[in-house]
Amino acid sequence: MQESESIARNLTIEARSTDMLIIWTDCDREGEAIGFEIAQHCQKAQRRLIVKRARFSAVIADQIHHACMNLVDLDLHAVDAVDARQEVDLRAGAAFTRLQTMRLGPLLKLDSMLLSYGPCQFPTLGFVVDHYKRVETFVPEEFWSIDLRHAVSQQGQDRRTNVEFLWDRNHLFDKRIVHILHKRCKDAEEAEVKQVVRRTTWKRKPTPLTTVELQKNLSRLSGMAPKRILDVAESLYQRGLLSYPRTETNQYDKDFDFVSLLDKQRSDCIWGAHATEIFASATGNGSDSLHSLQYERPRDGQKNDKAHPPIHPTAHANDLKADEKQVYDYVTRRFLASCTTDAMGEETKIFIEMGGESFHTSGLLVKTLGFLTIFPYEKWTSKFVPEYQERQRFRPSSISVKSGSTSPPNLLTEADLVHLMDKHGIGTDATIAEHIKKVIDRQYVVITKQGKTKYLVPSTLGMGLVEGYERLETSLQLCKPKLRHDTETQLGLIATAQRTKQETVSENLTEYKRIYDIVERDFEQIRDAVCTYFRTLPQDEVQGPRWQHARREQRQAEAYCASPFPNESAQTESSTPTCHCSAACTTCTEHRSGREYWACGNRDLRGHDCGFFRWCAMTPTSPHTNEGQASRILQEATKRSADREPRAKRAKTNGQHTMCNCDLIAKCCRAQKGPNAGRLFYTCPKESKRASPN
Repeated sequence: MQESESIARNLTIEARSTDMLIIWTDCDREGEAIGFEIAQHCQKAQRRLIVKRARFSAVIADQIHHACMNLVDLDLHAVDAVDARQEVDLRAGAAFTRLQTMRLGPLLKLDSMLLSYGPCQFPTLGFVVDHYKRVETFVPEEFWSIDLRHAVSQQGQDRRTNVEFLWDRNHLFDKRIVHILHKRCKDAEEAEVKQVVRRTTWKRKPTPLTTVELQKNLSRLSGMAPKRILDVAESLYQRGLLSYPRTETNQYDKDFDFVSLLDKQRSDCIWGAHATEIFASATGNGSDSLHSLQYERPRDGQKNDKAHPPIHPTAHANDLKADEKQVYDYVTRRFLASCTTDAMGEETKIFIEMGGESFHTSGLLVKTLGFLTIFPYEKWTSKFVPEYQERQRFRPSSISVKSGSTSPPNLLTEADLVHLMDKHGIGTDATIAEHIKKVIDRQYVVITKQGKTKYLVPSTLGMGLVEGYERLETSLQLCKPKLRHDTETQLGLIATAQRTKQETVSENLTEYKRIYDIVERDFEQIRDAVCTYFRTLPQDEVQGPRWQHARREQRQAEAYCASPFPNESAQTESSTPTCHCSAACTTCTEHRSGREYWACGNRDLRGHDCGFFRWCAMTPTSPHTNEGQASRILQEATKRSADREPRAKRAKTNGQHTMCNCDLIAKCCRAQKGPNAGRLFYTCPKESKRASPN
């Protein structure tokens, strides 16, 4: 605060003795708004002050000189867009934050903690919670496939090449059908080559670099947080090493000077030789050899914010360390890669048939690496495949049935979250990283590490808040991206003079006021959801609210990553166990998965107990099939892909089992997605993965 007052006094003194003010703030909406505030403050001291705007993309001599010679006026439409966003976010955020803090804080003994709400913050949290639920409720399912291999001897070589052919059906979920089809293949004894396709293929070079791509890709490659990546890029920009790092543009202007930038990288000890080859080709002095890099103008992407070019190096740097080096190296290598050619190869695809079943394999011969020579972050390697001729017949060296099971998706990484936020329009390229950092700082999300990868896991408080809001009317969608996406779209229209600030602010505040009234009226549902998470989950920590133990939640998340599903085969107890405080345990239901577990019988109203936890015994069930009906099932089976689309059927019972309309024992499944994700349902066993025997 004292620093701001000092800056304001300095601006006042300087404004009194000058006739012109030139704004040199960042050339984005936020920079425009800051420049407008500076101009207003200075004009109070000097009413006749002339205000101009300098537009530039890099802190280098050429651009500074060009900006001075081409001064423009401030973009007041961009200023209005920022003002509108700030007013909507401040008023809505303050109202909901006050409501959450005052209603939940005293109840959960969180008086010293601010339970903040933000129009971008909660949709960001919603992405983490939704993905976590999909992972947690995932039920693995066993599948089977036919594995066909052919060992081929090569001329002049002692070793044999083992060619693996992939089944066109990929895999099926009906073991019996797969074994029947496998037997037909074995009975056929020989496979026949139906088609051999050879074609030239390319691996496309990357498009010019945007802020979102920088955060997403470098976070995945290096493990750095998106906020840290952006801060480092900002530091390099201020030192004149990179162009402005906050841009949505992935296409260069037609008159962009690539040659001078390539020339600056020729002295680098790592990629200098490659930069020299590209520079020589760009100036007409390059070699035509297939092994030398050729210059080719970067391919255009689909975005252009008309403000800044893509992120690129503006000067050579050779004394960087740690994070700065990783950011600079990635930006520079990507720029050089975009200025050369695609990688080229020759692909061969072979299609065979055996016993009425189709298989295929493919090979690749990389002829020119192109941009891959200088861009090690992507791989493209050759894969040998022997020569086959159409109508050729051969006897496979092995054909067998292999089993596997579906696996849950990985937990969300920061790179994944950046992609989701950009896709759904939550925040801007410059603010996405800030929103991710905010939900972590507020303890709504914790970071857990497995190996070298960092994953995002919602905390108990974050889960409770999201579930509470989701219990309200579906039209509210405070934790969903639509409401904020619509606001961001309207702000973009303000910046392009297609909409006014007043109508946007009025429309958004009216909608938030309507939502606030409903939330305030039905807040008990949010309170109940949060209390459910605080009170019913097993506790193994010292007395105190769950939010104070983010480290324990992190350890739980790490254990979950290593083994996401508890061992059900060990659950055989038939009597009521005793907890650590020698009391008889009680059964509770884990509300996210629906499973029952034993917990301490002396739990108080605040959810404190001795920490005892054990899953209740479960009797595993499996679908039964009548072996005598095998031929009829096979005849009725139809060809289909690996993804099932079961039809709903009314269930009936025979006293012991749930039966389908075919009088077969129904199969119990769990919905994988949609509004009923995680819920159990019964389906006909014939709806299991079927295949055509023809």
